[in-house]
Amino acid sequence: MQHLWGKLLAGELKAPGSYSLRCLDFLRNLSQSEAKTIEKLSRFAIGGVLWRGDARLLESEGISFSTLLGMQDLGVISGVESIGIESTWKTNAVDKFVQTLMSNGKVLVAKHDDATKTLKLAVYLLTSLGRQILKLGKFEPHIEYLTKIGQAIHVQGFSVTLADFVTVSETTIRPFNEITIGPQPAVQPDGPASGGPVG
Repeated sequence: MQHLWGKLLAGELKAPGSYSLRCLDFLRNLSQSEAKTIEKLSRFAIGGVLWRGDARLLESEGISFSTLLGMQDLGVISGVESIGIESTWKTNAVDKFVQTLMSNGKVLVAKHDDATKTLKLAVYLLTSLGRQILKLGKFEPHIEYLTKIGQAIHVQGFSVTLADFVTVSETTIRPFNEITIGPQPAVQPDGPASGGPVG
C-alpha cells in the first residue's frame, strides 16, 4: 500500500490531476485482501478490459464469479452481471486493419488486409477507477491467457502475434520478439490435443 501511495503521489506531483479524488479515497480505504485480489485481477487486464471467454482459466487463478462481483461492487470493473457486453475495435491504420492490445509488458497484434473489419471480444470492462488503480502497479503477464485471446481473435480471420514492445511515443509502440498465434489445438476423441500455436 505504501508503494501504491508513493507512485500515486509521484504521479500527482509530476502531472497534477493525473488521478481522481475518488482514486485517492479508494486507496485510503482499500483493505489488504482487496489489494491482493486487485493484484490477481491485474494480470488479466488487456486493452482496458478483461476477456471473459475462458471462465475456467480465471477460476484456476483465483478469479471466480463471486470475486468478479466483489470487484464490481468496489467499482473496479463493470458488466459482470450482463451476458452481452462486447467490445469492438476498429483499425489503427488507413489501408488495412491493425490493432494492438497491451497487457503487462506484452502486446497482441491483430492484422488483416481489409481495413473495414472489426475485432470483437466478450469482456468485462475496467472502470475509469480500475484503469487508474492498475496503472500504479507492475504485474506479470499471463501468457496462457494472452495466447487464448489470440486464438479467439485468430478465429475471426485475423493474423495474430504475441510480442514484447517498446514505447516510441504516446501513441506508438514498436513490437519485437513476435510469436505467431495459430488456431486452438483440436482435441482428438481418443487422445490428447494435437497441433497448437505456431511459433
